[in-house]
Amino acid sequence: MPADLCPIRRFVRCRGIVCSLETLQDGFLSGKSNTEIGRQIQEAYGIEKRHAQFIARDQTAKLNADLTQSQQTDAGGSEYIWSDAGDNRVRPRHEQLNGKRFKWSEPPIVDENTGRRCHPGEDYNCRCVALPVFNIENLELPWEKSEN
Repeated sequence: MPADLCPIRRFVRCRGIVCSLETLQDGFLSGKSNTEIGRQIQEAYGIEKRHAQFIARDQTAKLNADLTQSQQTDAGGSEYIWSDAGDNRVRPRHEQLNGKRFKWSEPPIVDENTGRRCHPGEDYNCRCVALPVFNIENLELPWEKSEN
């Protein structure tokens, strides 16, 4: 996970609720479902079930997006292909980004009105993912190439 995810950033603000990132991370790392994490958020913060479920889904997607970016960049990837969920709930802008190649250092514009930029999975309730792109010539593999 990126260095700024934990322990530096300990709270998440989502729809006016400030949640402990530990609640989200503990559930995420222990393999709990979004439903279970939502239930914990609902109990801990006394909010409506649908609101708690939204926060669980949204923030779990953001944790997944952070993890994906870390894994891909640690493995030598500097680019990705945007991949949407492929259904009728995909935002029009995300559908436009689908299949296009982007650099991790330059997130695409997801809101043309505000100029807001983000990577797949970082937008609110986003189900898109980043498919890795690797330059095979620049990969540093942990083994030596054979002569054969």
